[in-house]
Amino acid sequence: MRHTATWNIINHLLLGTELFYETGDDSGGIFAEDIQRYGGAATFGYQLTPHVTLGLRYQYIQKQSDQPLRDYKQNSVSLDGTLQFLRRDYTNEMPSYPYAAFSPPLFLQGSG
Repeated sequence: MRHTATWNIINHLLLGTELFYETGDDSGGIFAEDIQRYGGAATFGYQLTPHVTLGLRYQYIQKQSDQPLRDYKQNSVSLDGTLQFLRRDYTNEMPSYPYAAFSPPLFLQGSG
């Protein structure tokens, strides 16, 4: 289960939130494992131009397992930039619409 929301705080500034919960089992390998993963994230975005957006994201994930030494907590921070390309539809003379986005993230992670 995953819930996300995005708000336009003020002109060109976005706030996104995410909460999730996952449960499952993994029977591959030597030992079967039942897991629960849950966490959340907050994202801030700033639109520099109509085609360029910068973003900063913090994410927390916690995994619980029924197998010893398979639990973990993960904190991650990522910084990314998005460049949006536009394409014009010449067949119907429609206005431009988003066509593609390029977003190379920079990840910084820590576990605790």
